Amino acid sequence: MSYVVLAVLAIIVFALVLQPLLAARRRQEASGAPAVFLDLLAQRDALLQALRDLQLDRETGKLSEADYQMARAVFLREAAVVLSQLEALEQQLDLEVEHEIAHLRELARQARPLPGSASTSS
Repeated sequence: MSYVVLAVLAIIVFALVLQPLLAARRRQEASGAPAVFLDLLAQRDALLQALRDLQLDRETGKLSEADYQMARAVFLREAAVVLSQLEALEQQLDLEVEHEIAHLRELARQARPLPGSASTSS
């Protein structure tokens, strides 16, 4: 009997501990575009840092010029892909914002009474 009580208590504690983690995951999944945008920004920043480190390694003699040029070309290709993805996502987000603004303006227009339609009691 005591094992059953311990098992039930363990399940309750486990559920209480996991609840905030699951809620955070659901929030993150609900806002997918910003998460992807942040991921792309992080990739961009990592590639920029890698290029800086590569240049420093060449300047300090850790890399030959040929190795530097080859690695730099790889990083630049990856950066070009990430930047084009960022640009496409920014355009998509801009369109979504414009659609939302248009929708809100339409709702505001519908909420305003038309001139002369309001009843005036004298």
